[in-house]
Amino acid sequence: MADPVLLVATETFFKRWEGADQTFSRGETRIWSNHPVLKGVEHMFEPVKATRPWDAYEEATAAPDEKRGAPKVRPVAPDLKPAA
Repeated sequence: MADPVLLVATETFFKRWEGADQTFSRGETRIWSNHPVLKGVEHMFEPVKATRPWDAYEEATAAPDEKRGAPKVRPVAPDLKPAA
């Protein structure tokens, strides 16, 4: 059996499943392809398309203008002398 694929609804619709109405919203509802609620409505879903690779996001820096990997230097007040 193939690995499950993440699907997204192509239409907004309702389906009764296990005694309750389930809402599926177009472009928002995501569900794995092996979920039993899909029986009979498989045609209303398509595989999710990645719009941006995860590695395109940068990590946040700790402060403005700070470079990642740069050593962190704590400023010393000019009137204080280091302890001897």
